[in-house]
Amino acid sequence: MNQKILEDKLSVNTYLCPKDFDHEIFLNYYIKHNIKNIGLHIDFIDKIGINNIKEFIQKHLLNISSINSLGYFTDDNQKNNKKVLEYAKFLDCSLVCLITGGLLGGPVTAPKIDVTKDDFKINIENQRKKTSKKLLSLFNIADRMGLTIGIEPINPSDILNKGHFNDLWSCLNLVKNTNHKIIVDLYHSFSDHYLYNFLKKSNQLGLLQISDVRFDKNYKLIGRDIIDLKKLKLPLQNILKLILQRKDDIKIEFEIFPNDIQNNNLEWVFANLKSNLAKII
Repeated sequence: MNQKILEDKLSVNTYLCPKDFDHEIFLNYYIKHNIKNIGLHIDFIDKIGINNIKEFIQKHLLNISSINSLGYFTDDNQKNNKKVLEYAKFLDCSLVCLITGGLLGGPVTAPKIDVTKDDFKINIENQRKKTSKKLLSLFNIADRMGLTIGIEPINPSDILNKGHFNDLWSCLNLVKNTNHKIIVDLYHSFSDHYLYNFLKKSNQLGLLQISDVRFDKNYKLIGRDIIDLKKLKLPLQNILKLILQRKDDIKIEFEIFPNDIQNNNLEWVFANLKSNLAKII
């Protein structure tokens, strides 16, 4: 029974597809391996064409688990918010991922400040106040469009170049008294003290993104990893159990990037994902 539920919930994000790989071949992996849900990002949509994406999804009865990403409030070059929302509306995707942006900007523009200098200072409180105000404006736009924003807490190690809201509790305060949600990416939130209670019972969960994690010899988190039962680091069985026991339709989206899969074949990653998850649920 759980395998059938998992199959209905499982999604793969198109971030997995390298820029130089044939995107149409990549899309066909969803059909060949019976993946019923897809997570989309803007570059992938533009490469295929939004009309072609919509036709493919309708033809094969796929569900869009998320569209990525808007926000990046600290990045002066980030102009995509309107575009992302319009794409989500056109594709009838209800959940749009939001990432707040690093304290120094990015990831569109890399930080230009030398953080090793003695005079480098961090002011998190002021930036979070500014972002909270900008977020309310974006919420209002999304509400008028009938869209739901899913805020993704970002691992504190990425606070300078990706996101400056870094735990579930602070993000929950941002969506309090709204209809918007939280997207939990295990790479960023596996160590969050509130994780298990939140996944078990919160009605503000919008999506669970999964992968395994990798550390270097200095014990630092350095990236995502495929789900390999022989070397699995995260307690995925316990985490997935919480999602499968919920009464709602929370999707489980595999999010990993081309540099994370190392020398593994892309199609093998699809097949490996399903077979390994089936063994641990």
